[in-house]
Amino acid sequence: MRKIFIYKNKTKTRTRIITKKHEKNRKKGTTMKVVGGKLCKSKTVIKNNKNDNIEDIYDKGKMIYNSTYSIYEDKNNPDILIKQIGPEYNYFNYLLKKIDYEIDTSKVASQLNIGPKIYYSTVCIDPTNYEKIIGYIVMERIYGKNITTKLEIDNYIDDIFNKINLLYDNGIYYNDFHVNNFIIENKTNKLYIIDYGEICDINETHCEKYTKEEIKKNLYLSLMS
Repeated sequence: MRKIFIYKNKTKTRTRIITKKHEKNRKKGTTMKVVGGKLCKSKTVIKNNKNDNIEDIYDKGKMIYNSTYSIYEDKNNPDILIKQIGPEYNYFNYLLKKIDYEIDTSKVASQLNIGPKIYYSTVCIDPTNYEKIIGYIVMERIYGKNITTKLEIDNYIDDIFNKINLLYDNGIYYNDFHVNNFIIENKTNKLYIIDYGEICDINETHCEKYTKEEIKKNLYLSLMS
């Protein structure tokens, strides 16, 4: 399994190359070839998966959630969701690293069968504003409901604790214990963890492991928020 972080010096090097290339082409009065399909549109991809043929498959349709990030149905397939992270501004290297980290942790959780399947991901930069970046994660739609009661927390706490520990074992220190981040699938009653945007980065800071009782307490408290 590959490491789930980016070295800062590599990120900075890649950013400088992109910026210089844009500046050079803009001075010539030419336009860079744009890749990234319908999601990136006029933005230039700075990271995506290796299968370029998949770029034009996905496109944003109906928005179904909007907060610090947005969730869209895929325009052609409602069983697929597109999570848009950003647009974010300023602190380019920090934000690029943050978005990239969420994409990578989501993929690891998918491989562990804890989170939804990840079909595609990309990070784009707006060629007219180098400090504006957007990340997209294209994923399986889990048809289910959030945990909404203390009884459901009690019934699923062993499963939640086991899944959290499996994430810990794979270097993901999950700490966002809000009931909205846990979905019970309708058909199977299987529990999924769906949001990996606020994961403690073990490579940046000290991260705590939570006990079962601490997780339960945090989930109880989230019912009131």
